[in-house]
Amino acid sequence: MKIPYWDSTITLYRKQTAGNGEVTWSRSVHHGCFWKRTVIRDRQNGAEFKIADTVCRIPAPYPDVRIGDIIIHGSVTDTINEYVSGARSVDLLKKYAGQSMLVSDVHQNPRKMLGIDHLYAGG
Repeated sequence: MKIPYWDSTITLYRKQTAGNGEVTWSRSVHHGCFWKRTVIRDRQNGAEFKIADTVCRIPAPYPDVRIGDIIIHGSVTDTINEYVSGARSVDLLKKYAGQSMLVSDVHQNPRKMLGIDHLYAGG
């Protein structure tokens, strides 16, 4: 069943840390997801601040997503290598600024929105 607004493709980069501290990333692409980015502008003491809030909802069966993972809006093929300048996770986030997020909140929402079991990721 196709759900209105759940028509985005996302690329998930899962961070893995080995026992010796070596960091590697795996990549997977998921379809039929919900993606929304909101930018809030605020002025304090004459300075303007931009606060971006991004929400991604992935329908079941959803992957294992954890805080610290990266989600890109769209299908991309980049490889992350934390030990190569220009290929680090921070470089990927910069490359896809406005279309990417570092996951800071994640939880399962079984059948709470439109009766769809899904995973919520925010960043």
